[in-house]
Amino acid sequence: MAKTKRTINFVDRLSIPEQNVALRTEARGDEIAVEVASITLPVAERKWKNAGIWQTSEVILKARCKVSDTYFEVCLGTVLEVSGRSGMLLNAIMPGFTEISAIKFDLVVRSPSKLILASLVGFSADNDKPFDRDNLLKTRIMPLEEESVRLIWEEEEPVLLADKEYAEQHLRSPFTRALVLPPVIREILTTAVARAEDGEGDGWVDRWISWAEGLNGMRPTSGDEESAQWVDEAVRKFANSYRLKTKVLEATAAASEWRP
Repeated sequence: MAKTKRTINFVDRLSIPEQNVALRTEARGDEIAVEVASITLPVAERKWKNAGIWQTSEVILKARCKVSDTYFEVCLGTVLEVSGRSGMLLNAIMPGFTEISAIKFDLVVRSPSKLILASLVGFSADNDKPFDRDNLLKTRIMPLEEESVRLIWEEEEPVLLADKEYAEQHLRSPFTRALVLPPVIREILTTAVARAEDGEGDGWVDRWISWAEGLNGMRPTSGDEESAQWVDEAVRKFANSYRLKTKVLEATAAASEWRP
């Protein structure tokens, strides 16, 4: 007779899905900021024993840097306040944080008596998830003589060509990311927004706009100036999130230290 496996929640704690939290980090000079665009919290059922205190419980965001052992904690408001608020929930500097890729976050809902009612533990900021170039941008390796990379439009879809010899050594290097990706992304997003406004959106257009929407926290608005600002902001946040220039400088400095 087959046995039924049961999972018992001994602490009676609700789970917050990671996709319900729109959170990103950003390097601002020597400091790191955290932005929380939105949070969708679970709905407490009436029969749940903690339903009566759910709406007045506090939503707490915690952060820890694994490199420097630095901590950050902030209350975003009660469940009722967070659920009913429109616009940005948090835009704050995290004092003492220096390494953007080493930050992990916890989101908890804490009752007035300090009981944890819901949680999402050890998640990363949206921008700390790898740039999925294979999904967003088709890349083809081929001989390009003395060109390293070239962006072309094949059947109206962007394709990144990379020279075979160059790609073998440098395609995923900090130099390529810093010097190639920002202008390529800017050109693709500019085209994607224009096509979306003309009602010509297709698969790749939707993918790129959705990706940039995750960076900006909003979809592009109509108008040449507004669209250009939206594209510029997405490219800026992408570059800041991955510290593109800084990583090139760090790699250059490290190479010079080992030079005989």
